[in-house]
Amino acid sequence: MKTNQWLLMSLAVIGLTGLSGCKNAIIGDWRAMDTDSGCSSKTRFTMDDSEEGSGTMYIGDGVGCLTCDFDIRNAEDKGDGRYTGELSFGSSCNCNGVTRFDWDCLMNDDEDRIDCTLDSACTLGSNEYEKLD
Repeated sequence: MKTNQWLLMSLAVIGLTGLSGCKNAIIGDWRAMDTDSGCSSKTRFTMDDSEEGSGTMYIGDGVGCLTCDFDIRNAEDKGDGRYTGELSFGSSCNCNGVTRFDWDCLMNDDEDRIDCTLDSACTLGSNEYEKLD
């Protein structure tokens, strides 16, 4: 009898856990902590529950500010707060003709900030983002 009760309780816990699910920390809306030189807007992006995303990056070009829409594909949670993926700009924004870059991010322990870099020949550097939701 005790075995059956334990089994039923275990199944109930598994069922409740499965129904509530665990939301990956990267899912949600993110905004850059700082603006790029020459820009007044901050880069933003949103990751959905399929761990794909999109956003708008504002890049100072020495003369003004470029507005570049982008998509994030093949995002992968590598564990320990590290995420990788592929970032693709539309055709109007590129680095020496290249529009697709590897994306690598590291999230803090509180899961409310993430530091991301693009593997790019152009100097885009590293950007820190804060979670908005």
